[in-house]
Amino acid sequence: EIAAPILKFDLGRTFVLPMRIFLYDRKTEVHADRHYYTMPRYEVFKALAPEQSPALLPNRFENPPTTWRMPRPTKDGDVAVHARALDGPAIWHDPQLMSGQFFRGDVVAALEAAGVAKPWRLHRCRIVWPN
Repeated sequence: EIAAPILKFDLGRTFVLPMRIFLYDRKTEVHADRHYYTMPRYEVFKALAPEQSPALLPNRFENPPTTWRMPRPTKDGDVAVHARALDGPAIWHDPQLMSGQFFRGDVVAALEAAGVAKPWRLHRCRIVWPN
């Protein structure tokens, strides 16, 4: 039920793949009554605006930083993206952000309508318009 709303969109190079989890014996399936999915981050789209996202944490191994980490806890508005994100892929990953994925508004609306948005722990991004 969590994957179904997402699969209605053109995901480009993002995949929602079924996954089975086994114990160390590789025979005993864990929680076989539930469905698990993995979503590899293959759809790359650059729209992160780190200069407009003061809550982002710089990668401590880079000077100057070129990649960023999400703050903990994360709040709505902590991350800013350029306006081109509005017309971007349904789900995407920005290589400047070390963790996390971005979901376009219509995908979020579909997850909310299906009642499965909560497990994603989604936060709103701010949109930065060009001057």
